[in-house]
Amino acid sequence: AARRGVPMLALRVIADTAYHAVPPPALAGIGPKGETRPVAVALRLLLMPWHVPAVLRLGADHARALRSLESVAALFDTVA
Repeated sequence: AARRGVPMLALRVIADTAYHAVPPPALAGIGPKGETRPVAVALRLLLMPWHVPAVLRLGADHARALRSLESVAALFDTVA
C-alpha cells in the first residue's frame, strides 16, 4: 500500500479473553483454511453439552469484538 500511495489501516480485535479458554467445540468450528464450520460445532456440543455455556459466552464476546471493530472502522470511513 505504501509503495502505491494507498492509505492503509489494519485493525485486529480479540474475541476470547485471557480468563477463559476457548472451548473445544468452538475449535471444531474453524476449518483448515479458516472457513467456519457451524455444523461441526453443533455436533461437538451434542457430544459435550457441558460446553454450551462457554460457547455461548465466546459467541457473545465475538459479537462485542465485532461491534468494536465496526465502530472504529466507521470512524475511518467518515475520514476517507
